[in-house]
Amino acid sequence: MSTILTKKNAESDFVSVSDGAIVKLLKETGRLPPLSVRIQPLQSEITPFFSSKFLSYKFSSSILVPVDTFEFKIALDESGKLTVPVKEADIVNLYANGQVISTGLIDTIDVETDEKNGTSIGITGRDLIGQLEDQETVSLNSSIIYASSYTPKQVIAALTKETRISSNPILADSPKSSYLFATQPGESKLSALQRYCEPLNILFWASPNGQIVIGKPAMFSASLGRLGISRERRTSNVLSMRSTRSSTQIPNLMIAIWNGQETTQNRVSPEQVLINKSPGPQRLLNLGHKVIKSVVVSTPQGATAQDLSNVNDLNVANQSVRAGGSNLLQAYAKRELARANLNDLQVQCQVVGHYNETGVPYAPNQVYRIQYDLDKIDEDMFLFKVEYTFDISQSQKTNLFFCRRTAIVSDVRAL
Repeated sequence: MSTILTKKNAESDFVSVSDGAIVKLLKETGRLPPLSVRIQPLQSEITPFFSSKFLSYKFSSSILVPVDTFEFKIALDESGKLTVPVKEADIVNLYANGQVISTGLIDTIDVETDEKNGTSIGITGRDLIGQLEDQETVSLNSSIIYASSYTPKQVIAALTKETRISSNPILADSPKSSYLFATQPGESKLSALQRYCEPLNILFWASPNGQIVIGKPAMFSASLGRLGISRERRTSNVLSMRSTRSSTQIPNLMIAIWNGQETTQNRVSPEQVLINKSPGPQRLLNLGHKVIKSVVVSTPQGATAQDLSNVNDLNVANQSVRAGGSNLLQAYAKRELARANLNDLQVQCQVVGHYNETGVPYAPNQVYRIQYDLDKIDEDMFLFKVEYTFDISQSQKTNLFFCRRTAIVSDVRAL
């Protein structure tokens, strides 16, 4: 749940989320909703430090990058601060329109005094998941884990011990069953979590308030608005827009093969061939441009080749398991296709401010209608990466990165 800053009289530029809220605010005040940082010292008894006197900043957040980074420079208030009010490892919250949009830890502090800006503080850091990058799974107080039945929630609870990350993750269409989880000396907690998520066809990332989200992105959630450029109507609500298509190397036919079948082509069943349904690769396939690749999957029985009669109804631990309505082979094939489909179509645009027209801050895991008539684009697309930027000589700007909803993860789990 997002934290909301208390509105103060001096901060009259806050707006309630509603249709046309940002346009109305700009007409009335000529200003966008305020941005501010709250820095909570590691020593909890010290009063948090607030500032909105940015000289510059850059915060990034991406579904595809578990550990996001930030950097910003703020002017130190000369009225009473005689010492630097922040230290390494303090927690930083970035607020937009009173809503937290990013939470991280300070890694580096750079203090500078000059004739132009007076005293300023440069701060760089990472989101809270950065602690999983810094810590190893096996340490003084963390024993080796060899477990055959760990749920995603149990994995997060184990890995967040001795960190400042909440042990209670946000489950986003996350598997409810238990799966193998093991750790080894010399491996970071981040690597262990990535290895656990890999076969389950799920991701993890940081929520705005610093919790770990584990599961699947909301690829098919409702659209939060429209972004686009119409050359025909000469209208636009973005500063710039760029579309990139790279479909020629994306498989449009994927053959999933059991380990041991590689040299027995006559044993490969037609049902093991999967057609890529993403528009770009499918267009090339229909025009006769074939890109055929295979993915080799180890059988659940290890080295024993599985009888293909059981492809659609796999028996694991005496339970009949179907991978999301598809078979295990096709589940792995769909996962590989989804990853490759990231290059089918990407749209990057830059907008003024950090909010859509209703006042909701842009953030990864949102869906928008993208319209760009020059490249014949008019479809709902998934926002997988956001960069918030500001410079004292310019206004707030946000770089948005979109992909098709057939990318990143598929509709089935591998197990």
